[in-house]
Amino acid sequence: MRKKLTAILAAFFALLILCGSTLPDGWYREDGSDVILRFADMPYERPDAGQFRAMADSVTRALKDGAGYRKTVALLEALFTRYYSANTMFTIADIHSYRDLTDEFWADEYDACLSALTEIEDIMEDVYLACGASPYGERLARDFFGEGFLEEYGEDAEEMLSDGYVGLLEQENALLSEYRDLIADPTVMVRGREVPLSDALYDVWSDRDYDALLNAYYEKYNPLLGELYIRLMDVRKAQAKELGYGSYAEMMYDIGFDRDFSIEQGRAFIESIKKWVLPVYTRRMDEERQAELMEGYVPEEMLLGVLETVSHGLGGEIAQAYDFMRRNELCDLSMSDVKAEISFQTYLDDYDAPYLFVYPYGDREDIITVTHEFGHYAEAYISCGWYRSMDLAEVYSQAMQFLSIKPLEGVLGARDTAVLRLLNLYDVLDTLVWQAVYAEFEERAFQTEDPTVENLNALMEEISLEYGLTKEEAEGFAPQWVDVTHFFEQPFYVISYPVSACCALEIYEKELTDGSGVDTYLHLAGSEAIGLLEATEEVGLHNPLSDARVQEVASLLDRLLGS
Repeated sequence: MRKKLTAILAAFFALLILCGSTLPDGWYREDGSDVILRFADMPYERPDAGQFRAMADSVTRALKDGAGYRKTVALLEALFTRYYSANTMFTIADIHSYRDLTDEFWADEYDACLSALTEIEDIMEDVYLACGASPYGERLARDFFGEGFLEEYGEDAEEMLSDGYVGLLEQENALLSEYRDLIADPTVMVRGREVPLSDALYDVWSDRDYDALLNAYYEKYNPLLGELYIRLMDVRKAQAKELGYGSYAEMMYDIGFDRDFSIEQGRAFIESIKKWVLPVYTRRMDEERQAELMEGYVPEEMLLGVLETVSHGLGGEIAQAYDFMRRNELCDLSMSDVKAEISFQTYLDDYDAPYLFVYPYGDREDIITVTHEFGHYAEAYISCGWYRSMDLAEVYSQAMQFLSIKPLEGVLGARDTAVLRLLNLYDVLDTLVWQAVYAEFEERAFQTEDPTVENLNALMEEISLEYGLTKEEAEGFAPQWVDVTHFFEQPFYVISYPVSACCALEIYEKELTDGSGVDTYLHLAGSEAIGLLEATEEVGLHNPLSDARVQEVASLLDRLLGS
C-alpha cells in the first residue's frame, strides 16, 4: 500500500534544509534563535495552482529532455519551496479562520486554499511519477526521497491521484466547508426568538434550563449534522473504492495516518480496553468529583504562566520551545465568542515554527488542555516539524500533561497540585474509555448498511450501553456524537488517543519511579521514527497495543486513583 505523501515530503524538505533552501527574507532559526516575523506580521498570499503547475511542468520537461542532474535538482528545490509555501498559506488561513468563525474573508481564503492544495497534491504526484520513472530515479531516491520511493513511484508505479479521486476530494472539501459554516454560530429558539446558543447558555441559571437548551440544540443540529456526516461517508467510501481499498478504514489506516498496526490489532486493543480498563473506569471514575475539581476560575493570562513554569521547570529544549513561542507570538490562548471551540498545534513550514491554538473555558481543565497542546508544540519545535503518525504525535501531548505536574507544584502548592494530578488521571481514564467508544462507533458507522441519522443515533446508544451507561443516560448521550469534530474533519483519528495514552502513562510511570520520564520524552522527540510501534521500541517502551500492557495500564490507574 502507498505511504502517505507527506512522509516523503517531510524527508525531502529536511534534506533541503540541510543543503540550503530558499526561505523568506529575514528568516532564521538555529539553536532556538528568533523568527523575525511574528505570526500577525506573516504575509499571506492565496496559493496559485496554475503557477505551481507551470513550475512542475518545468521539472517534468527537464527530466524528459535529459537536462543535467544539478539543473533538475535546482528545479525540484524551487518546486518544493513553493509547495511548502502553499501549505504555509493554508495554515495561516486556517488559523485566522478558527480565530474568528464569523470572518467571511478568512472563511473564503480557507476554502480557496483547500481547493488549491487538492490540485497541487495531484500535480505533485505527477512530478513524483516523472522522477521515479526518469534515468535519475535511483539517484533521486538515494539523495532526496529516501527508502521506498521507487517502490511507490518507480517506472511501474500506478497513479494514485486519479481524476476521479481528485473529484471526490473536491466534493469532500465542499462538504467540510458546509460543516464549518454549520457549526460557526449555532442558534436555538428561546421564548420564540432565535438566539446564539452561546448567549442562551450564558443566561442560564438552573440545571433544568441548561438541559432544555441542550435538548433544543440537539433536536435542531443532530439531524443537520448527521445528514451531512452521511454525505461525507458516501464520498469517503467512494474514495476508498477508487483507490482499491476494501474499506475507508483500511485506506485511512494506510495513507491517512501511516499506522504501523492493523485494523484487526486496533479492534483487539479496544476489546482489551473493555476487558481491563472499563472495570477500573466503573469503579474509580467519579464524574461529579471531576466536575467539582474543574471548578475555579483560570484566567487566560494564567495559562501562559503555567506554560512558562512547566517549560522552564523541565528546561533544555522544552524551555527553548516556550521562549521561541512567546518571542514570536506563535500562540492564541484567548477567550472569544467567535473563536472555534477546538485546541490544536499546527506547523508553519516557511518559518520552521509551530503554532499553538487553545480554546479556553476558564476552568482548571484549561491547564490540562494547554499542557496537552504544548506537548505537541515542544515536540514539533525539537524535531523541526518532522512528520509523525498521529498515534505517535499524541504520545507527546498526553505525556506532557503528566510531566507538567511536578514543575507546577512550586507555584500551585501541594493541594492544588494534587488536584491537577487527579484531574489528569481522570482525564486519561476518560480518554481510554470514551475515545474507544468513538473509535468503535466510527468503524461500525461506516459498516452500517442503511446509515440514516436515526440508525447512527441508535448505534451510539447501543455502544454506550455496552460501556456501562444506563438506558436513560445512553438515550441522552446518543445524539451528541455529532459534536465530535474528528468524525467530520479527521476521520479514524480518535483511536490514536487511547493507544498513545498507554505510552504516555508509561513515560509518567518512569518519571515517578526513577525520574527518567523527561529524558524518555526528549529521546522520543528526537527520534526520526514515523510510526508508533517503531518509535516506542526504539526508546524502550512497551507495545501499547498488547493485552498485557493494557492490563498494566489499568492496574496503574486503579492504584493511583485508589491512593
